Amino acid sequence: MGDDMIVQRYVPNPLTVDGLKFDLRIYVLVTNLESPQAYICQRGLARFCTEEYKDPRADNFKDFFRHLTNYSINKHHEEYKEAYTSAEESTTNANDNSKRTLSSCLQSLAANGVDVDLVMSNVEATCKAAMEVWLPFMRQSFLGCQSEEGIKAAPVGKSFLILGLDILVDQDLKAWLLEVNDNPSLYIYLEKDFMGGGVPKEVSRVDLDVKGEVVADAIELAKRKSFPDQFKSYKRLASMDDED
Repeated sequence: MGDDMIVQRYVPNPLTVDGLKFDLRIYVLVTNLESPQAYICQRGLARFCTEEYKDPRADNFKDFFRHLTNYSINKHHEEYKEAYTSAEESTTNANDNSKRTLSSCLQSLAANGVDVDLVMSNVEATCKAAMEVWLPFMRQSFLGCQSEEGIKAAPVGKSFLILGLDILVDQDLKAWLLEVNDNPSLYIYLEKDFMGGGVPKEVSRVDLDVKGEVVADAIELAKRKSFPDQFKSYKRLASMDDED
């Protein structure tokens, strides 16, 4: 038809916590781009809507705070909450904040009788399927940018990329891939103003705890000359070697 188009399918039965819709930000590390290895990080984020979920209808489908889980939208709602009672309080404990760690969200789900092992198994399966499709294209793109001599001279394990996969879990515990971000935000500050002025920024403890570990462990893993199945917070997800 000539024009660029996006085809989307609405997931009508999202899993909720305390009536709030949420999605998961799952981090995947791709390292050794000559023969890509993908690792899923066991540290992640859960981003919550700030208004109770209701099935979309003509009179509410534009209620962004009810239907869209985007942090960039919900942080401006008056009910947005991201606070801890003390500096020692762990971000991994169950809480009612609008942005939570993955482990905190799983604790809340488990308390509501949800099979969190199945949730994470489905999340990993979805991420693995995405990487199995994506890794060959990434390898081809990498090789196309390098000379044969340049590749042979390059240090093993120095090239890497951190991806942010956004996952929505439905009431049947199926994990839906919403988006793959090849440049996920590693920002650790909370700013609630629209125009960038008037509200001082403060460090988000959730972002600092999660993203700090995501990045630190990724750098250590990428520098290795061999790639184990498990390394600190990362677990092997997919590999081009698996296809040989």
